[in-house]
Amino acid sequence: MDVTARARIVARLCAALAALIAGGSIAGRIAGWITAGPVPESLQMLPLTAVCLCLAALGLGARSLPGRLAGIVATLSAGAVAAVAAWTLLAYAAGIPLPLDSIRIFDDVAVTAGHPTPGRMAWATALSLLPTALGIAVSGRGWGRGFPAPWLAALGALPPALAGAGYMIGADVLRGTGFATAMALPTALALLALTAGTFALAPNSRSIAWLTGPGPGAATARTLLPIAVAGPFGAAWLLDRGVNSGIYGSEFRMVLVAALTALVLAAAVILHAARLDRSEALARTSEKRLRRVVQEAPFPVMVHAEDGEISLVSHAWLDLTGYAAHEIGTVADWTSRAYGQRMDTVRMDIDRLYELDGPLDEGDYEIRAADGRTLVWAFRSAPIGHDTRGRRLVVTMAADLTDRRATETRLRLLMREVDHRAKNALAVVQAIVQLSRAEDPAVYAEAVQGRVAAMARAHVLLAASGWSGVDIRSLVEGEVDALRGPDNILDAAGPGASIRAEAAQAVTLVLHELAANAARYGALSRPGGRLRVEWRPDPEEGGLCLDWEEQGGPPAAMPPGTGGFGITLMRQTIEGQLMGRLEMDWQVRGLRCRLVLPSDVWHLRNVSERSEPRESDAATLPHHRERRVLVVEDEALTALALKKLLNDAGFRVLGPVGRVGDALALARTEDPEAAVLDVNLFGETVLPLADILLDRGVPFVFCTGYQNGGGIAEHHRNAPVLTKPVNGNQLIAAVDRLLSGRVS
Repeated sequence: MDVTARARIVARLCAALAALIAGGSIAGRIAGWITAGPVPESLQMLPLTAVCLCLAALGLGARSLPGRLAGIVATLSAGAVAAVAAWTLLAYAAGIPLPLDSIRIFDDVAVTAGHPTPGRMAWATALSLLPTALGIAVSGRGWGRGFPAPWLAALGALPPALAGAGYMIGADVLRGTGFATAMALPTALALLALTAGTFALAPNSRSIAWLTGPGPGAATARTLLPIAVAGPFGAAWLLDRGVNSGIYGSEFRMVLVAALTALVLAAAVILHAARLDRSEALARTSEKRLRRVVQEAPFPVMVHAEDGEISLVSHAWLDLTGYAAHEIGTVADWTSRAYGQRMDTVRMDIDRLYELDGPLDEGDYEIRAADGRTLVWAFRSAPIGHDTRGRRLVVTMAADLTDRRATETRLRLLMREVDHRAKNALAVVQAIVQLSRAEDPAVYAEAVQGRVAAMARAHVLLAASGWSGVDIRSLVEGEVDALRGPDNILDAAGPGASIRAEAAQAVTLVLHELAANAARYGALSRPGGRLRVEWRPDPEEGGLCLDWEEQGGPPAAMPPGTGGFGITLMRQTIEGQLMGRLEMDWQVRGLRCRLVLPSDVWHLRNVSERSEPRESDAATLPHHRERRVLVVEDEALTALALKKLLNDAGFRVLGPVGRVGDALALARTEDPEAAVLDVNLFGETVLPLADILLDRGVPFVFCTGYQNGGGIAEHHRNAPVLTKPVNGNQLIAAVDRLLSGRVS
């Protein structure tokens, strides 16, 4: 609960106490009137005084409540009391009669109190009510929030305080002046309660902040003030009782007064010292805790004062920058080392931080570490009050964005590179479409498809290696496996070598042209044909020699259409683009070709290795004609191409369909024997369909552009994956394997 809330509760309690005293006096007078009995002296209060006190208590209570209506009630009630008190004081000063003077009720009260005018409020009571009521009326209203309300309450508290002192010590001198005897004890107590409540209405006032504030001085004042006020009065009352009882004389009372005063002051000093010790211990504990929190923080933190001293700095700050704590003891030291020539501008930004009233995001800054590295930090600062020397403090926290900025830079470069490569790939595809030649449309389509598929395989290998290069063995085996027949054998040998990413697509297209030529006219066009591919470094030229030798095919001869697009592409790629050398020799036993790649196109990875001769995986797989194959593909052209490939191979195609729901419905009604599934279907995965097919024992193959099938392959590790664009031979072979039970 904050100071204001506690003060409002105190004001309500004071208002309730004053109303209780005044109301009790009225109730007592009414009871005495009814019973015709004597009124106790402790309840002797004039009726007008009691009514004014009740109205003032109402105003005080209303002022402590929120809302406009409560404010109106407080102003009207307090204003009425102030008007009556001012009118009464004017009557006393001018000696003029008042209408209330003729009211003769409760004469015994008036006579006991010594009033010359029985119905009129005592002048001391009016003198206290006037400033108190005015303080209630102006409290919380504009200029009344600062100076007037507390001081008006202090003026109002003086008469009842003197009257209470007179009642307490029984001072005949005070009674003789008529100052205190004109005010009954219940009236004095009620007025003191009202003035205390009026003080409480302004807890944040500058005039009483020394008492109500949160600081150690205010806490000490709240502790010592009751002793300073109650101590002397209590001591005087006790000593007076001793003299009246005859225990000691008035002379000895002076000695006791001095002794008791010394005891009171000593108690006040001891309490003050104890509070200071506790405050100092708490301050040291808090400082130690703050120091530990700052120094052990897992991120850079610094606490600095307005005079430029850096009070605390975290180990993370020092570790990341490489500076020692003594090297950055001040803000000037830090800015001169971290910002160099920009230090003056940064210092101006830091100086403005001490005027903050809340946190501030300062933004990103480049700073220089001790070893010369440039770091990027994002700063956020906030004020944390004052230290014991009164200096304003600011805590500054930083987030190291260096790695994130570097990652963002790499991503931007990668995006530009991907954009560049994608445009180049599209340009190459466009050139393939424009430059490929064939009289037969089917032959033309096969040639274009094969070259585009070769490009796709190169990109798949590049993606798998993180665009760091492609293993030459993977390139050779990928292109030959895509075109060789079931009885053909590949013998590939050579050291571990990689083709640079920039040259991978070009080398792939050349290998594809060689493999396509072998499939049409050479060793791969006949059963039992054999292809031997060997590569090795050329110590004389510093390049990589790749020998391509075909055996078991028809006698080699220059293909029809000498100088066609295929040979032109190979020669232009090797000699024009890669600056290498191409040699082709058509012999009777088969084509022999040598590719010499320059040193900037390739590099060795490990020791020499040789693979065993590989036969085609499809050697023993029969074609399963008229078997039902479900095709699920959401790209229309790709779906039509898949359907045509499967139909031409003799399969019965179910679909194709491009939505998961349609595929589920078709699978339930048509009972497929195998399925070709795209992974992503218009934003949905094909996983629900794959799970159902697996439960029903229907084998399937994933056909997708994702590397290794994407995340869905984790759910079906045994399912084969074909990467788009799909080679027709690979697709037919994969479906044949499914139907033969080779893959579950």
